[in-house]
Amino acid sequence: MLKLLNFHLIFILIFLLALVLRVYRIDVLTTFGRDQGIDFLVVLDIIENHNLTLIGIKTSIGEFFQGPNYIYMLVPAFFIFGLHPIAGAYTAVFVSLLSLILLIFFCLNFIGKRAAIFSGLIFALSPELVVFGNTPLYQNFLPLPLLLSLIFLFKSLNSNRLIHFFALGFMIGFAIEIHFLAITYALSLFIFLIFKIKNYFKIGIFILGCFFGFLPTITFELRNQFFNTNAYFSYIKQSGTKQFNLDNLDAWIKGASDFLAGNNEVIGILLLLSMIFILTVNKFKDTNLLNLRSFTFIYLFISIVASLKLNSFQDHYLLPLWIILIILIPTLLFINFKRLGYFLISTLIAINLVSTLSNLNNNHGYDMPKGWSLQKIQSTAKLIQSDLF
Repeated sequence: MLKLLNFHLIFILIFLLALVLRVYRIDVLTTFGRDQGIDFLVVLDIIENHNLTLIGIKTSIGEFFQGPNYIYMLVPAFFIFGLHPIAGAYTAVFVSLLSLILLIFFCLNFIGKRAAIFSGLIFALSPELVVFGNTPLYQNFLPLPLLLSLIFLFKSLNSNRLIHFFALGFMIGFAIEIHFLAITYALSLFIFLIFKIKNYFKIGIFILGCFFGFLPTITFELRNQFFNTNAYFSYIKQSGTKQFNLDNLDAWIKGASDFLAGNNEVIGILLLLSMIFILTVNKFKDTNLLNLRSFTFIYLFISIVASLKLNSFQDHYLLPLWIILIILIPTLLFINFKRLGYFLISTLIAINLVSTLSNLNNNHGYDMPKGWSLQKIQSTAKLIQSDLF
C-alpha cells in the first residue's frame, strides 16, 4: 500500500512538473506564425459559420493537404475561450499532458514501474516535447494517437480481442489524419502485424479501423477526384527519381539531440547508436520487450529508406521513434548497466531539465522575432483597427 501511494505521489509530481514547464508565462510567450493563423481562421469559420472541413493545411513539401483532425482538436478550446488565440496554446498543453498520462499508463502496464517513472520524467522534461506541449502545430498533437495506438497494439497482442484490433486501426487512421508523417508508422505496424499474428481476419479488422479513422480524407478524395492521392503519389514519384539524399540524415542527429538529449548533439548521437546496438544484441525474455524491439526495427528500416529517398525529411518525421526510445531508454539502461543505469538515466534527465530551463523564456512557436508575442500582436492589431475608424 505504501509503495502504491509513493508511486501515485511520484506520478503527481511528474505531472505537476510537466504542467509548470508548459504553462510558464504562457500568456506572455505565446505567439503564432503563418500556419497557425491559417488554422485559427478555419476554426473561426467552423465555430461561427458551422462550415466543417474535410482537410487541413497544405503540406510544406508537396501539393497535398493534411487531414482535418488537428483543426477539430482546436475547436473546443477556441469555443471555451471565446475565439481567443491563446486557446491554441492551451489545447497543446492539454494534449501534451494527456500524452504524458498515456505514456506512464503504457509503461506501467506493459514495461514496468521504473520505466513509467523515468520515461515519464524524460517526456516531461525533454526541451522539444515541452515546446510540443505549448505550441499548436499539426505534428505537436501526434504523440497522443501514437501512444494510444501502442496501448491498443499491446492489448491486441495480449488479448486477441477484435475490438482492440479495430481500435488500433482507428488510432492509426486518426494519427494519419493529424499528420502524414504517421504513414511510415502505419506501414511498419501493418508489416509487424502480418508477421506477428498471421491472422488475416484480424488484420482485416485492423484495416477496417484504419478506414474509419481516415474517413474524412477518404470522403474528400471521393468528392474531389482523388486530388490528394494524385498529388501525394506525384510527390513520391518525384522523390523516387532522385539519388539517396544523405543531407536528410541530419534529421536523425537533430531529433535524437532535441527529443532525447537536451539539445546536445554528441549525447544524442551516442544515445541513438547505443540504444540500437543494445536492442540488437540483447536477448530479452519479456514478451512485450521482444515485440517492441521487433516493431522498432521494422520502423527503423522503413524510416531509413524514407529519409534517404524523400526530398525533405525533418526530425519530427521520426516522432514515433523518439516516443518509443523514451519508453525503452530507462529499461535498456537498467537491464544492461544495473546501478550505473540509474546514474546514466538520472544524468540524462538532468541534462534535459537544464536545457529546458535555459530555454524557458523563449517565445513559443517558430520563425518569430524575439519578444514578438501574442500580447504585442493583439496590441498592434487594436492600434491598426482604431486607426482605420
